[in-house]
Amino acid sequence: MVVFIRTMDYLKGLAERNSRAVKEGDSFLVTLLPPSDFTLPLPMTIPKSTAEIVSATGSEAFSLTHGGGEGALPNPFLESKLKVKATTRNMNIIREIVEKYR
Repeated sequence: MVVFIRTMDYLKGLAERNSRAVKEGDSFLVTLLPPSDFTLPLPMTIPKSTAEIVSATGSEAFSLTHGGGEGALPNPFLESKLKVKATTRNMNIIREIVEKYR
């Protein structure tokens, strides 16, 4: 298995570029992917939910979830559609990591 590591500088830039105000109960998530061509049409709603994949780069996908346990949905959905292993984190957690380990 190939592992892709993001540096602290990379995470800092990710957090700075992707600030988004969300409504109470919503979450803005980032799914860290191996570098690839992201071919899914965007924005898209994850089936049987209101969670949305709102944007993507070659190595991240950004999601907006609306409570009710939706935070766990983007990762398995993207893994199954893109046939890759990924990890999803709340952007607030990325910011906290950057703050703590600058």
